[in-house]
Amino acid sequence: MIKKVFKYTLLVICILVLVYFGYNKIEEKNKRNLFINNIIVIEGYNEERIEDYFNYYKIHPSFEIERIVVEVNKSDDKVVYYDSFIDLVKQPNLFECLKYLFKNKEASINDVTVLSNKQLLDITYDDVLARYIHLEIDGATIRKCVGYSKKYSEIEPNDVICIINFGLEDIEPSKQLLDLIYADFFIPARVERYLKLYQENSDYTPRQVVEIVNCDADRPFYTDVEPSDLSKGILVINNKYHYLESDYVPANLVVVDKKYSSYGARMEKEAYEAFVEMCEAARKELLEIKIQGDNGYRSYDLQKAIYNYKKSTYGTAIADSRGARAGHSEHQTGLAVDIEIYPLEGNTTYSYYNMFEWSKENCWYYGFIYRYQAGKEHLTGYNRENWHYRYVGKEVAMFIKEHDITFDEYYTYFIKGY
Repeated sequence: MIKKVFKYTLLVICILVLVYFGYNKIEEKNKRNLFINNIIVIEGYNEERIEDYFNYYKIHPSFEIERIVVEVNKSDDKVVYYDSFIDLVKQPNLFECLKYLFKNKEASINDVTVLSNKQLLDITYDDVLARYIHLEIDGATIRKCVGYSKKYSEIEPNDVICIINFGLEDIEPSKQLLDLIYADFFIPARVERYLKLYQENSDYTPRQVVEIVNCDADRPFYTDVEPSDLSKGILVINNKYHYLESDYVPANLVVVDKKYSSYGARMEKEAYEAFVEMCEAARKELLEIKIQGDNGYRSYDLQKAIYNYKKSTYGTAIADSRGARAGHSEHQTGLAVDIEIYPLEGNTTYSYYNMFEWSKENCWYYGFIYRYQAGKEHLTGYNRENWHYRYVGKEVAMFIKEHDITFDEYYTYFIKGY
């Protein structure tokens, strides 16, 4: 008895499917003819892409024809539409799918299959849902996007998806926000600081806003300071917002060979080995690199004495632009070095006046960065220092060079971990 009921049920389903399929094909043919008659008069229409236009229309039946032409023409990719009962029949919740299909007349069979796979059959089909269901995003994200779009109908779908992916749906979608979310190195956790700075400085570009906040330079220097995270190894940061304790001394300091330092400077071992590599490469270009005095590793007490001298001589403002306060100097990490460069006999390319051009152009290949560049004083807090180089490793150094960012921003975005 049970088998007979099952067979009859299956037979009824098949008949319904076949009837619907036949009706749908006739209706689709009529729709296609009407669609072609309407679209051929639209500016930008390309006869060779008629199938793409029609498939796109079937996916987005509520879109205006002009919009369909524009959006299809934007891409060379074919628009594929699978109007297949097979996929629908394979759905474990077939009865729910059929119920949805008959209840939501604008939804295609393909739409229903996608909605079933993404567990969205509880959402009524409309133009808003149609914008998202065929995109490569999961059902939970689509659900959020639909809710957000209905609340802020003026926001484009791509912007909505970006906002949702960043978890910023609780932020009012102002023009500033939409500008900022596409800026390089945007960090969602800092959005309120970005918006505050942007509103206070409308002449800034979104990228400038992001850059400043990522460097913490939207705050006065030496405020809200925190201990430097020594677990980051050679990528530890020590700047005007991060400090080392007064008793910190790197564990693997080595004395620099007299060939590269006349005063017995010390450096962290890995940084020193890279420094030697750079010095030898420079020598092949008839340039000699040496450390200025003993300005490799510098102790807390020595930095304190140097800073206090500058402060008493020039005042706090100038002292802060020309040097670090005790505990905030990169030299205490053993990873930074101040250099001098001399042209060797026979050198006709570099002179005393442009000797730093070679180091600024080539330091990156050896894992060093030109740390305090001109034009970035507002980010680092220091005047240009052609002689100051910081070791970060070759891969990181090249990334910083290629993207023209400061180590401060690199650290915040890639190392600090937001």
